[in-house]
Amino acid sequence: GLKSINYVSLNSNKTKAMIFHTPQKKVNKIKLQINDTEIEYIDQFDYLGIIFDSNMTWKPHLNKVSNKISRSIGVLNRLKHFLPGAILKTLYNSLIDPYLKYGIMVWGMSATRLLKLQKKAIRIISNAKYNAHTEPLFKNLEILNINDILKSQEWKFLYKMENHNLPIYFLTGMFTRQSDIHNYDTRYSNELRNPQSKHQFVVNSVRLPLVYNS
Repeated sequence: GLKSINYVSLNSNKTKAMIFHTPQKKVNKIKLQINDTEIEYIDQFDYLGIIFDSNMTWKPHLNKVSNKISRSIGVLNRLKHFLPGAILKTLYNSLIDPYLKYGIMVWGMSATRLLKLQKKAIRIISNAKYNAHTEPLFKNLEILNINDILKSQEWKFLYKMENHNLPIYFLTGMFTRQSDIHNYDTRYSNELRNPQSKHQFVVNSVRLPLVYNS
């Protein structure tokens, strides 16, 4: 069974277990217990509003966000006949924008489907045709598309990291520089490297070095 450590007690009725693995890999689940109560294994878990799944595909989270945004788009579509674009934009900022930004650095690499919904909302706000090109609409409304939101969040994170304004975890070993690996002075000496991991789906999810080095 699991023992209490550092005076931290676990509620056996609320504790769940999850094993992260690639879809192709079969996992052996060992029996876990707390005070003789067996812990249930789950395939996904909602943690602070972000749904983690055992394969790290983010599909359950994207489904949740898509459903919420789709309902908000329905609201905008009904109100577009009665409200001016400025008010519709305010509703967009309240009903849709927060879902696009919350935790995007975690799941944003898989957010292609959300861009389609965002474009639909932008066309409604702009009173544009259903197939109108959205790049000028985003620019006119001064709204970032989801890909640019992700880039913006990543650059803010990198700026804080470079200025030592992040929790200590991010400043001690999560990322290393090429110069930490060897002493040769090359054009790539200042580049960031991904954290070491044998799991490709973990490595692919950490794209900050790609942003920094670009």
